[in-house]
Amino acid sequence: TALLVLLTAINVGNLLLGRAIDRRRELAIRRSLGAGRGRIVRQLLMEGTVLTALGLGAGLVVARFGSRWIVQLFVEDPVVAASSIASPRVLLFGVVLAAVAALVLNGVPFVHVLRSQREGLVVRGDFGRAVQRGLVTAQAALATLLLVSAALFVATVDGLRQVPLGFEPDGVAALQLSPPADRVASTEASRPWSERLVADAQALQGVEAAGLVARLPLRDRQLSAGVNLESNPVDPREAPKAAMHRVAPGFFEVFRLEVIEGRAIEPRDVALDSPSVVVVNRALAEQLWPDGGAIGQRLAIDPHAWNRFVPVVGVVEDMRAGDLSGPIEPAFYVSLAEQPSMEMTLVVRGEESAASLGPRLRALVGAVDS
Repeated sequence: TALLVLLTAINVGNLLLGRAIDRRRELAIRRSLGAGRGRIVRQLLMEGTVLTALGLGAGLVVARFGSRWIVQLFVEDPVVAASSIASPRVLLFGVVLAAVAALVLNGVPFVHVLRSQREGLVVRGDFGRAVQRGLVTAQAALATLLLVSAALFVATVDGLRQVPLGFEPDGVAALQLSPPADRVASTEASRPWSERLVADAQALQGVEAAGLVARLPLRDRQLSAGVNLESNPVDPREAPKAAMHRVAPGFFEVFRLEVIEGRAIEPRDVALDSPSVVVVNRALAEQLWPDGGAIGQRLAIDPHAWNRFVPVVGVVEDMRAGDLSGPIEPAFYVSLAEQPSMEMTLVVRGEESAASLGPRLRALVGAVDS
């Protein structure tokens, strides 16, 4: 943005410099009629200020409607509102850029006029023409840099849009929750409202599946934990690391994660009197058991219970949860009910758009626990 503003300012400043060169005779006549240097500078300053104000107003109007269009390039139904032009930060940013642009716009013509007056007003335009050539050169260089950067940015965005995610994002709405500490102090405290929330969301008309996740893939950085195998126990400092996803039943259906072997986490796995289970992704299964046979293996997770081994009940397809570049990291899934978190997101797959489903989900959360 700053580069584009600078390029535009140089362009307009060059035009104003050319105009100032052409106005040398007019300024000479004004000086001969008694206009002082200060008065001429004030006139030029007022002209530049008016142009800057008009440019700032036009820029804010374009930003008002252009921001929506930019957001819609990436999602059909944007669920994140663009900042209003009335926002103090947006206005401050625009005013600062306008001030910088005004300095560039008015600075070069002022120097030319003052130099011309100091040398007798009616002088040759060699200095002004030399400055113009320098500005044109700078403008061409910046335009080339901006064009190359824009081309690379577009190619990067297009390439990232083609990266397989491992899950289907279309049709998914995500609602970030902020439960108080007492609601997630223990499994007994979190289960009643979280299970009701998922069940009520599942019962909404047009909703295909609903679930909970502690950290939303591709938005929040996933926690990493060591993995200890019962068949080959190791020291915690030497254990292989994997990303830990804390999810509630329904998460796999919402994200349409393919179960390669075994099963996903089910409601029966979060009962207080049932043993814990874990689901691993393909990358972790191939790392720990390259010859296959992950189902039924037992592992423990650092730092919660290094010597408490739980069975692997399923292997799911890999999905990108951290970023869109590089290899997919090994990961495992555990029950969110066993490890309640103040970081929690309700995820829902429905027939409606996320924008229209959002208000219904917010009302649902308030009804479950205001």
